[in-house]
Amino acid sequence: MKSTFMALLTFSLCVPLVAADKKPIIADPIVEKAVRKSLKKPTGELTKADLEKVTRLILYNNKLTSVKGLEKLTKLEWLNLPNNQLTDVTGLEKLTQLKYL
Repeated sequence: MKSTFMALLTFSLCVPLVAADKKPIIADPIVEKAVRKSLKKPTGELTKADLEKVTRLILYNNKLTSVKGLEKLTKLEWLNLPNNQLTDVTGLEKLTQLKYL
């Protein structure tokens, strides 16, 4: 009985640590919002499979200074970024499917 209690206690203490360690797949909230809009998925966890479904993305007028995180959109073919403040486009070279920028 005591060992069962200890096992349950240990498990219950570890679960919050694992959940707290999860980082969002897209760190920039502006980019995440655009990805969610493209996917028509307003809530819930974004997965790698979700990101592979994104082929078009519009990020205009968002005051973005970098495109960090967009490299995860490996199937992206069309990217619209007007009226931002981009100073760093590192990562776009990884988007081998990109046809329009």
